[in-house]
Amino acid sequence: MIYNYNKLVRDKIPEEINNIDGRKANYKILNDNEYIQELDKKLFEEAHEFIEEHSVEELADLMEVIHAIMKTKNISFEDVEIARDIKNKKKGCFTDKVYLINVEQEQIDEREEKELNKEWRKDSLLNTDKIKIICNTKELIEQIQKINILDYENLKVLANKIEMLDKNYTSELKQIILDKADIIKLNNLHEKYNDDEIIKKELLIEIKDIASYYGLDSIN
Repeated sequence: MIYNYNKLVRDKIPEEINNIDGRKANYKILNDNEYIQELDKKLFEEAHEFIEEHSVEELADLMEVIHAIMKTKNISFEDVEIARDIKNKKKGCFTDKVYLINVEQEQIDEREEKELNKEWRKDSLLNTDKIKIICNTKELIEQIQKINILDYENLKVLANKIEMLDKNYTSELKQIILDKADIIKLNNLHEKYNDDEIIKKELLIEIKDIASYYGLDSIN
């Protein structure tokens, strides 16, 4: 069995893999240009991981990538702090939780047009509904029915969207989905199943059982 990753990893990862019987890490050392490109990709990856979990560990991973970028670009912490201080004095920080909805003006602003038309920003605006918090079991089941459940990353994102009034209920539902994602990832269920319907049904049964336990028998 071969699991393809094709991504930048921490220095000791290949050694860690090779120390386990039956596992062999195939890797290469990147040139400077490749390294910079992969750091950019890693920055997005770690940012998404932090958004999913908001944990200290994921924040540390994100910071490690930033440190590597700073070292590659010969940027010191002092340089960053100076730039941060200048911008804070000019435009302020994020302390007041200000959320800009829109700007009304008579003439087209080329700078604003360019900013709003950046590809990553357009994707973010278009996908606003995708980050909507799931607040009841019915919505959760509907979301599961829509996704390709064999993509375990989809399940991880889904698990972190759950927000219920009962914290025990929330945590159990979230853990069920995360556990299922781990099973899919570890057992490479892309090959075990011809489609995702079987495992989708298994997960829905587990979710409905938990809903029933908490008195939500009306979920169909």
